[in-house]
Amino acid sequence: MAVDVKNLPDNSPYYSLPISDEEVKKAIADSRSSGKVVLSAPEGEELEKSVTLAFKAAMAAEIYSNGRPLELRLPGLIIEIPAGEFSRFGANLQGAQLQMRVSWQAGGEKSLPSSDSLMYLRPVGRLVDVRPTIVWPDGTQLPVSNTNNPIKVTITSPIGSTAGLNTQKMGVYRLSELTQMWEFISNDYNPDTGKSTITVDRLGKFAVLELAGPSRI
Repeated sequence: MAVDVKNLPDNSPYYSLPISDEEVKKAIADSRSSGKVVLSAPEGEELEKSVTLAFKAAMAAEIYSNGRPLELRLPGLIIEIPAGEFSRFGANLQGAQLQMRVSWQAGGEKSLPSSDSLMYLRPVGRLVDVRPTIVWPDGTQLPVSNTNNPIKVTITSPIGSTAGLNTQKMGVYRLSELTQMWEFISNDYNPDTGKSTITVDRLGKFAVLELAGPSRI
């Protein structure tokens, strides 16, 4: 059955990627051998526009029953969600759908504010904003950025994006919506693959940044 992505107007900045019940059920079946329920953007798709992955809350409940983690794969981004995170999807979400809204933003040349006022941060590639939302048929929305279980996020920086930067001083940061400062999460960065992997209990805006100083802001 096709999924009608709710509450996205024709001029929405998000590119809709509805995932049918059949696709989710196949991914669940395939997880018996792979160990993960893998849902992906279309093969070879280069998405300049922001993306909304959407599937029915009833399918989220089936992922929970399956017991294996869900892995969402997008260009430059992998999000792994434990099955236990979908325990909240019960009868009260009848007819609702889960939307994972992902947007990429150019880092640009401008330094970003650090929680350390003596330092500044330089972007490596693009910033990524990850916003899970439950949407009901009438358009009512419930953001679910805080998680009950740790979620693994892997960001892949484009080839050449580290030119002129010190990879020893690079790490993953999340923007604090309270202070509007970038807060350090992990110094995980593999220069051979361009991948950075973090484990978080709250989604939002992330970036791979180089710590430099003294502050130029």
